[in-house]
Amino acid sequence: MTLPPTHPLQTPLLALLSTTLLTTSLLTAGLALASTLSLSSHLPSPTALWLPTPQCNSDQQETCYITLSARTIRSPTALTLFSAAAGLVVALVVGVGGWRLGREGEFVSRQAKSRIALSLFVLGCVYVLAAVATAGYVFVREQTQSRFDLLAYYGDTFEGPFTREGWVCGLSVFAEEVVELEWARGACKEARGGRWGCVGEAVVGGLVVAWVAWAWWEMREEEKGERGMEMVGEGL
Repeated sequence: MTLPPTHPLQTPLLALLSTTLLTTSLLTAGLALASTLSLSSHLPSPTALWLPTPQCNSDQQETCYITLSARTIRSPTALTLFSAAAGLVVALVVGVGGWRLGREGEFVSRQAKSRIALSLFVLGCVYVLAAVATAGYVFVREQTQSRFDLLAYYGDTFEGPFTREGWVCGLSVFAEEVVELEWARGACKEARGGRWGCVGEAVVGGLVVAWVAWAWWEMREEEKGERGMEMVGEGL
């Protein structure tokens, strides 16, 4: 016996959730990569930066410059990109797998379909746990890093280390005074967008998992009903 095409795993809502997860993962990866490329392209190491602040003495020009050597904490960016890549895989597997499960005659037994649905559920759970852990780590790492005290390094080298977001958002504060740092404003928005994208992945992934879990439960209930009918038929 095969499942009808209207199986719970083949619904517009699941397709919408899978597409949303796919889109969110692509945006998260794109924003993270864009801010990373902005930082590396606009701030080669080392870079001499002139800042017109009270510490700048016209008689001693060296006090007007800060040398930046951007040491970056790479773990938040790496985990963000890994989470986004995992989200892409899960979205494609769940979307395609759900569509195939709903096709009439694609698999012979209802038990086989149930096992595949359970596998999709387990895969989704592992991804959601990883996405939540990634979002938590990235947020905590951004909030607990050292203060971006750039003005304390006149005539010296400012190295950090800071996260990608820490660098671009710290430099964006000086964008009004230094036109060369105008790029940091956009990069800061991209970096923060990538961080919040991790949260979006976890939320949408959780909705996908909940939907697959419901579909698997429905399949199990259908199996139990069929077994009960078979037992009644055998008794007669």
